Amino acid sequence: MPTANAEAINRMEEALTPGRAQPSARLHQRDIHVDFPEKIHELAIIGDGAIVTGDVTLGANSVLFYHTLVQADSAPIVVGEGCCIVDGVLMHNRVTLGDYVHVAHSCLIHRRKTSGTLTIGSGTLVGFGSQVHASIGRGCQIAPGVIVDVEIPDYRFVHEKKLPDGGRKILVSPMRAANYARVVEMYRSFWARRIIVNRRLVPLQWQGSGQDAFEQAIENLKACFDPEAS
Repeated sequence: MPTANAEAINRMEEALTPGRAQPSARLHQRDIHVDFPEKIHELAIIGDGAIVTGDVTLGANSVLFYHTLVQADSAPIVVGEGCCIVDGVLMHNRVTLGDYVHVAHSCLIHRRKTSGTLTIGSGTLVGFGSQVHASIGRGCQIAPGVIVDVEIPDYRFVHEKKLPDGGRKILVSPMRAANYARVVEMYRSFWARRIIVNRRLVPLQWQGSGQDAFEQAIENLKACFDPEAS
């Protein structure tokens, strides 16, 4: 049985005028723009108003929520399995996300260097309004509003401290059990409220067996963490 999103992609393809299958013409009736639907997994979900342009790969059970922009016009972007890219996120060129990465509202993911790939490791949570310009390791938590312009190792909690002169200093510390618990709770909250409850966006596979799939996603997320740290 095809998924809801696969049917949407089929309708998008059928809407193309024969002989004019230019990628830029692929505009879905729900106001979703996808240049290469064949690189979007049939179990991935794309919300209204999202724009996916250029060479973008989206893994199984990953979600691009409303009005996200994933722009790979000059270099590929790869999003792994089970990722949650929330409203208003912008990703641009040469970015690779591992599995079960959560990028919260209005984040900017954009490498400043002209070479190399910006990577965000599996299980990492990027907090609201953060800017990521350098690679982040596996199992990290980035606090809201942080500007990440230095590479972050695996299993780190990153936040900022305001200085008396009005500047900011990035503080990087090891992840602790409380940090991991917060990442899991954030992930659980978003998937519960925005996917399982919102049946309009859910692939048919999630309906009926949604709770089992949800719990498996949580276990997969936990597997991204450092066992010794938790």
